[in-house]
Amino acid sequence: MGRQVTTLALALLAVTRLGAGPFGASALMALSYLPGALLGVLPAGPFAATIGLALETRICAVVAALAIFLVPTASLGFGFPALLSYQFLFGLSATVWAISMTTTQQLITARAPGPGCRVLQAALIGTVPIGALGGGALAGWLGSIPVLTGGATVALLAAACLWLP
Repeated sequence: MGRQVTTLALALLAVTRLGAGPFGASALMALSYLPGALLGVLPAGPFAATIGLALETRICAVVAALAIFLVPTASLGFGFPALLSYQFLFGLSATVWAISMTTTQQLITARAPGPGCRVLQAALIGTVPIGALGGGALAGWLGSIPVLTGGATVALLAAACLWLP
C-alpha cells in the first residue's frame, strides 16, 4: 500500500504544488526511481552475506520508511530535491528489501510451503485498496500533507516492528 499511495501522492504533489505538469511528474518519477532501484540490485547479495537476511530486511525497511518522510517535506519549500531524494532512496532500499524478502520466502517455502506465504501475500495485496480509499478520504478531510506524514509514520512503525523479537 505504501508505495502505491506514495507514488500517487508524489505525482499529485509534483503537478499541483510544484507546477511540474504531467510530463514533469512522470520524468521525475522515472528518472529518479530507476537509478536507485538498479543500484539496489548490486549490494543485495553481498550485504545479506555480510550481515544476514534478517538484519538486511530490517535495515532496508527502516530506510525505505524514513525516505517516505521526504514526500511531505517537499511541500515545505524543498520541492524537487526532496522528491528526487525520496525516489532514489526508496528505490534503492526497497529493491534490496524486496530481494531480501523474496530470498527469505523462498527459503521458508522450501521447508514449509503454503500457508505462511499465502497469508503474507493476501495481507500485502489485500490492504492496498483499503489504504487507498482510507488515505484518499483522510486527505480530503485533513489535507494531503498531514495524511502523507501520517502514512510515513505508519510505514516507519511497521518497519520498526521488524525489530521486535
